[in-house]
Amino acid sequence: MATAGWNKFQNIVEMGEATGIAIDATNFPDENFRNWVLAQDYGLDGVLTEAEIDGVTEIDIDSQNIADLKGLEYFTALTQLWCDYNELTSLDVSKNTALTRLCCAGNQLTSLDLSQNTALITLYCYENQINETEMGKLVESLPANNGELLVKRLDISNEQNVITTEQVAAAKAKGWYVLALDGNVGEWGEWVEYDGDASAGIPINSTTFPDENFRNWVLAQDYGQDGVLTETEIAGVKEIEVGSKSIIDLKGIEYFTALTYLDCSSNQLASLDVSKNKDLEALDCNNNQLTTLDMSNNTALTGLFFSCNQLTSLDVSKNTALKWLVCDNNQLTSLDLLKNTALVELYCYNNQINGASMDALIAGLPSTGGDFFAIAPVDSREQNVVTKAQVTAAKEKGWTTYYWNLETGKFEEYEGCDSEIAPVEQGETIDIGKEIDENTSLDGNVVGDVYYSISSGDGNYDAAEGCLVVTKPTNDSAIDGQDIFGEDFKDNYTGIVFKLAPGKGTIKVEAETQGNMVLKVKIGNSDPIEMELDGKLKVKFPYNVSEPTYVYIYGGMGAAGAKAMGANRAKSAADLLKIYGFEIVSDPSGIDAIENGQQQDAPVYNLNGQRVNTPGKGIYIKNGRKVLVK
Repeated sequence: MATAGWNKFQNIVEMGEATGIAIDATNFPDENFRNWVLAQDYGLDGVLTEAEIDGVTEIDIDSQNIADLKGLEYFTALTQLWCDYNELTSLDVSKNTALTRLCCAGNQLTSLDLSQNTALITLYCYENQINETEMGKLVESLPANNGELLVKRLDISNEQNVITTEQVAAAKAKGWYVLALDGNVGEWGEWVEYDGDASAGIPINSTTFPDENFRNWVLAQDYGQDGVLTETEIAGVKEIEVGSKSIIDLKGIEYFTALTYLDCSSNQLASLDVSKNKDLEALDCNNNQLTTLDMSNNTALTGLFFSCNQLTSLDVSKNTALKWLVCDNNQLTSLDLLKNTALVELYCYNNQINGASMDALIAGLPSTGGDFFAIAPVDSREQNVVTKAQVTAAKEKGWTTYYWNLETGKFEEYEGCDSEIAPVEQGETIDIGKEIDENTSLDGNVVGDVYYSISSGDGNYDAAEGCLVVTKPTNDSAIDGQDIFGEDFKDNYTGIVFKLAPGKGTIKVEAETQGNMVLKVKIGNSDPIEMELDGKLKVKFPYNVSEPTYVYIYGGMGAAGAKAMGANRAKSAADLLKIYGFEIVSDPSGIDAIENGQQQDAPVYNLNGQRVNTPGKGIYIKNGRKVLVK
């Protein structure tokens, strides 16, 4: 039986005594092709039987206005096909494995795959639209036979096929004789041996690659030494590594459309456009000066590394294949990971994610588990806050939370802090710059633009202990929208108000809570954060404001206490907040010094602080910075 694999065909029907493939709109959707098949002796009954298919070895459908040759796949015994001068935009001959001759000239084909046609010895495909890149794929798919490839017409202006000299050489290496038709010779024209087209390509100059350092790097590569990037060369460039090259502008990267890996780390890039690099699987742009990063076109991305930049937001919702995300040491205030269901590793410490934003981040982590490098508590730049409850929520989804331990020099598992306000780490000293004393203004006087203390509403100065004693809890909703410096506020609420200048830094407070009272901090119009203090403690929390903003430190009833006592509970005499002192420590820049020219043979450590002599693929510490080894 010649028609091997008959049973794999779908839509087999029975019509009378004939069983086979129905010649209908489902199997042959193009009306002109269908009518042609129906007009053949084997198609008159509307069915192609197995025996009929075995007998069809040639099909000639030149100039039939056919736009779709679906149905051709049923003719598995076909050895010769003429389909010249139709309206075909694509042609699938993968099932016609017996083909020896294929003539498809004068169509609108943009590609042609012949990898399954191992018997082919003649191909006419001139007058199509096969560009240099697709022609390279066509040549690669040719069988290693001694055949004839008639690929171009030289006498017409609208010939859009392109075959370069390199591609002609590749075809010849497979035994193919490459020809072009010169219609200006003789009555019918003449087929002549064709040497190939000179690819125009993309010139490597100051217009296409304006950054001199990047341009010189491209020119130094094998594909750039002639000063031109051809389509074939571009298609072959899968990786570019230009880290630490003092590059300011990476314009020109958009030409490398086949790129899967880009390392442009440790440069001076203020912007980066990879929207044309749609095949990117990994991008390392650590240690630059980026403020934005658009990855919406890079849907194949599995690894994104952009630590030590200046991003305030990031959208990775289109990067659903993402496994590794390294975004530490930026200025991110939130991170939505709901679409990143493949994620297994996240570095986001030294950002500004806390409160509801941290809740949302953890809620977005996939339930498949992973490693969450969340915080560097002793780093002055750290404004992330991860509470014990949030660590527990992450663990319930299979994620282990880590913090950077400065003493051991490695990441260790993190338990989380008691609340949004981070307690001072054990062994860390903290000086409170402003102590409460009998001379502290507690009657509503403004002291410059630094702080404003108020004592009305059950607030008293305790001279013996040197503290402001707050005995009346403040209702959070009652202070929303209040004029924080107004008389009404002063007369009804007790606590301390700071007025912050624009910038970022750390606020430190020394305080103590008793009973159901908790320490609360409200920055501007944001929701208050709170902490129940076990004894007299010094605590700190970060801030980052773009305009003059008040911070109100006051006493309130904790959520647990309110729930236990009910909404109409009576205030207990044991409910107290004592404020002993406070300080604002501003961070003038928040940016590390940029180090250039570091030695390349520096020791490498893994994330557990162990030295590694021969690092494999992964993330390591080198010269105090994370590096990616691929």
